[in-house]
Amino acid sequence: MTDDPFMTDDFANDKQIQRIRREREAFQKMMNECIGLVSSNLGLQPCADTDLKDFVLVQSLPKPGVTESFQSTNPLLQVDVSIVQYHTEVHLGNATNAGTENYFFALLTLRREFPHTLIYPETITEKIADLFTRSELDFKEQKKFSWKFYTITKDKEKLAQLLYNKPLDDLTKYKEMEVEINKNLCLMRLSRRPVSKTEAIEFCEFVKDINRVFN
Repeated sequence: MTDDPFMTDDFANDKQIQRIRREREAFQKMMNECIGLVSSNLGLQPCADTDLKDFVLVQSLPKPGVTESFQSTNPLLQVDVSIVQYHTEVHLGNATNAGTENYFFALLTLRREFPHTLIYPETITEKIADLFTRSELDFKEQKKFSWKFYTITKDKEKLAQLLYNKPLDDLTKYKEMEVEINKNLCLMRLSRRPVSKTEAIEFCEFVKDINRVFN
């Protein structure tokens, strides 16, 4: 033990403070492991924070902010991955559980330009509907996809041509996915679940499948 009075831990015997410190350390360890897993799987390296503010999927979130961004070094997978942090509240009876969580988002560069399009299950906020005519596009050859997801676009005819004969049904295993395409950029999230090891593993496969289907 050091005799330096400036190195003394004033909270060494405070059980609550020590518990909070352990929880923070465990959380940071988990975050580092998840980031490492995704970075290794997708070939990422740190980069400047990606600007996502113009996307509806981010605009609809309560007080969102990008805390970290990573860029792929793989020329066959031009993607940025960002950790977006925002405030959440869960109401259980008279109790409210509120806090800030971290979520994976990916911004994929496409080889072709698409009309502004949103693909989502029935959990998206009504704010999105205000930007579109609420006229859903169905893909007759991809019935499983059309049954599970809404596809709303500014140009139904052009989108139908771009996605004609694409294996959209392959994406139905990602039941909670949300995708926004605008020109040659595709913003996506696997689900509304916060960062975890399980989420990180599935997120990597999700990004690869979106790249395969849309590119």
